[in-house]
Amino acid sequence: MATKAAQNPIIALTPEEFYDIESEEWKLLSDNRNHLSDAIDNERQILDLASDVWEVYVRLLDYRKGSLSAKVDATSLAERPCFLCADNRPKEQGVMEWENYEILVNPYPVGDYHFTIASNKHEPQRILGRIKDMARISRLMPDNCVFYNGPLCGASAPDHFHFQGIQGSLSLNIHIPLDKLTEVVKFGKSRVYRSNPDNSLFPYLIINSATDKELVEIFDKIYAALPPAEPEPMMNIVMFKDNSRIRTMIVPRKRHRPLCYGTGEGQMLISPASIEMLGTFVTSRKEDFERLDGETVKQIYREVTLEPEEFEAVIEKLKQ
Repeated sequence: MATKAAQNPIIALTPEEFYDIESEEWKLLSDNRNHLSDAIDNERQILDLASDVWEVYVRLLDYRKGSLSAKVDATSLAERPCFLCADNRPKEQGVMEWENYEILVNPYPVGDYHFTIASNKHEPQRILGRIKDMARISRLMPDNCVFYNGPLCGASAPDHFHFQGIQGSLSLNIHIPLDKLTEVVKFGKSRVYRSNPDNSLFPYLIINSATDKELVEIFDKIYAALPPAEPEPMMNIVMFKDNSRIRTMIVPRKRHRPLCYGTGEGQMLISPASIEMLGTFVTSRKEDFERLDGETVKQIYREVTLEPEEFEAVIEKLKQ
């Protein structure tokens, strides 16, 4: 049995091997992993577009309530210890070090092999200048879907920079065939595509990049074209290794949480992040799991993503 990585970092293991070791030694993770397996078995499909390329499922994970209800205002963040900083982590939690990041097993998984890839410094959640890191992590973890939640787009720790990685058992709509999308611009050997209203529930962009250099240049242009916001343009980013290329899904956002968000009568504790944008809604309350339906999902997507005219303005800037 390997020694705990927090004292003696494990660098010779694959992330999946590291995850399995952590699961053997950490009861909370092991229990939640079993719970996740049951939740996957009992999840239900709530939406399937006629185009048959976009599906939505709902999954009940009661241990995710802390994340779904996280307060991310400046006062709340200042009053709580950062759970991604080494001094505040559970003693059972090990770490794999990789350059300026620490790969951690998420003890509250939403999918198989759920990792948090956190900066080794306490610095805010800001994506500009880090998209190349995200691509390199996608190659380091080729069986995982790596994603970024903006500071007001689902991140429960917007004060400490991090990516996440999840393997399998999700409705990965990012795998939509590129011929179902519309090409927007060519950039060297890379391409940018946009969603089509007839096979998607909200507007998004796909970068099919041939090199990291082209990815960075394209992403910076998209970043500048998005509606401005503080502290950064609102977005969710999902990335995975697609043979020799990197495919990146960017979902521009306009709202952190839907109007139905809350714990009062008639409200639902649903806070969309990258997972929801991929088609798997995570709920922590049985009543929300049972109530969520296709029409509510469509309404939530409409409320948190760009209006058609806002998205068209982004497209026009990319074409310039």
